[in-house]
Amino acid sequence: AVDKDVQRLLRNMAAHKPVTQLLNLLSEDAENRMAIAKAGAVTRLVNQLRGAGDTSRKARELAASVLAHLSEASDENVEAIAASGGIKPLLGMIAGADAGRSSMAPAKAAAVLSDLARSSAKNRQSILNEGGIPPLIHLLGKDNPSTTRAEAAGALEALCDQQPETQRIVAEGGAIQKIVALLNEKEELPLSRAACAICALCHGSQDNQDTVE
Repeated sequence: AVDKDVQRLLRNMAAHKPVTQLLNLLSEDAENRMAIAKAGAVTRLVNQLRGAGDTSRKARELAASVLAHLSEASDENVEAIAASGGIKPLLGMIAGADAGRSSMAPAKAAAVLSDLARSSAKNRQSILNEGGIPPLIHLLGKDNPSTTRAEAAGALEALCDQQPETQRIVAEGGAIQKIVALLNEKEELPLSRAACAICALCHGSQDNQDTVE
């Protein structure tokens, strides 16, 4: 029954915002996430993320949120996002983020990019080729919500893990000080994301270790 309901929703995705709002609610449940992915939602959500046609900004933001739920659910969903060309529009959502804006869409987009970077070297390289590091570092700015900054740190950690050249580029972009500043937050998410990112940046790099100290 859930599968059929999801399929009916996808057939009506021309409505964009209301349908994606409902998919976002449904995707909070693990069983529903499986049904949404099985129904072929990923490609449609990525197209919505691109802003095709008359897609509103809110509909694009909701698409990023649903994709974040799906990428968290399984590696298969992560690869479906990559295969659908999701990296570029996800980075576009981050690059177009306004500092201090209350929307959580940039955090959701960064979370998906983190899952993509962790899943394969090919995805990591695609993110780098699309110029993904500068917008992620920009998200670390103190005017952004702590959750957004935390997810940006998580994506940078995934990109830097045992990648000396990426470590260097991220450090030269001024990310280390911004990530260290996250350690002043009280919530668990920014603290854990910052700690992991610092470890990834400092692994095998004396220069980065000196910057942290």
